[in-house]
Amino acid sequence: MGLTWHRITSGFIRILKSLDFDGDILLAHHHELGIVNVSRLSVSERVYLERVRLFFGHAGSNGIAIFIGAGLMIGAFWGAKVPVLVMAIWFGFTSFMVACILYLEALFKKSTLTVQNAKKWLVGRVSLGLVLCSLFGLTPFLLPEPARIQDEMFTFIIMLSMMTVAAISYSVIPMYYFSVNAVTMVPLTVYLVNQSTTMHDLLVLTSVIIQIAVLKSAWAVSKTTISAVHLTEDLQNEMAQHEETKSQLERMASQDSLTKLPNRRALEDRLEMMVSEARRYDHQITVMFMDLDDFKKVNDQFGHDAGDTVLQEVAQRLRALIRESDMVARYGGDEFVFISANGIASHDGLAPRILEALAKPIELTNGKVVSTFGSIGIAQFPENGENSEALITAADESMYIVKKTGKSGFSLSENQAA
Repeated sequence: MGLTWHRITSGFIRILKSLDFDGDILLAHHHELGIVNVSRLSVSERVYLERVRLFFGHAGSNGIAIFIGAGLMIGAFWGAKVPVLVMAIWFGFTSFMVACILYLEALFKKSTLTVQNAKKWLVGRVSLGLVLCSLFGLTPFLLPEPARIQDEMFTFIIMLSMMTVAAISYSVIPMYYFSVNAVTMVPLTVYLVNQSTTMHDLLVLTSVIIQIAVLKSAWAVSKTTISAVHLTEDLQNEMAQHEETKSQLERMASQDSLTKLPNRRALEDRLEMMVSEARRYDHQITVMFMDLDDFKKVNDQFGHDAGDTVLQEVAQRLRALIRESDMVARYGGDEFVFISANGIASHDGLAPRILEALAKPIELTNGKVVSTFGSIGIAQFPENGENSEALITAADESMYIVKKTGKSGFSLSENQAA
């Protein structure tokens, strides 16, 4: 007997361990974990995952109730003079199934719930629960003939309690508590029907009425619970959409739509902050104002689409030259502005590199090639201006000096801050 029991328990645990619960699409635990991206999942998928997650977690408290019920059932068996071996086997299997459920729930807590493995988790948990409840469903048939009515009524109360607890605890999965009813109360009702006494007929009628009442109430609770889960996920979906819309609007407000560089507004805001920090910590700021030379000829000769292509390519080249701590923005038209919280000495090699990058030919979509050149004016805080507007003006004026004296070059501002 001991060897057989060991083989059964070992085999059952191997089955639990062998179940493949892995997957690669996150996540039903997103309410606790704060999340992680679930945008790839539809609302219905997230609702299903949340229902599965809510289904787990009751094993601890319900396990205690099961052990209490099992203990009471053993008392009834003892009073009814059920053989000790039968009681031991029944209680042993009941305890083992509770342990398996606790073990499965422990695995669940350590794992990631996914779209791929959710059904396996649910089937595994439901199967163990139904096997456990089936053991209770067998108890009326273990009573010796003729059974005492008090033992049968005691069994009736235990079964009814189990079904009620299942209906309350597992309302998110109606299939489960309907199945629990099928493996507990239905066998008991069949047993009572076969006894054919007035008291048993009353118990049968009571059983049917109570089953209908409990299942009807549980179904109403289930619809409310599932609707609440749907509502929560719908609200989270709307919140995510609002956040995305907000982010898009913020990007539109601070980003140039053509080049994807920061726009003039974003540049001025950033420069104001840099000037404020520079005053506080006594460090320098460099501002470079860049303008493409003869850009109007590109639009006139090749069209505005070609001009847009040139601006996009120039933006990419400028972005590739700067550090993450710096900023280059499209100021307007064919004008670009670079700002850095460093002095000119640290960037005196940047202007020639920009001019070199701009001078490289650009291939248009029609296969034609154009060359661009630029003029750059450089201003520095605090020497050439004490605020963002003055710095940009000084760099702009310095850039126009380059335009007047031959283009395709750079010049340091000689303006003195007032």
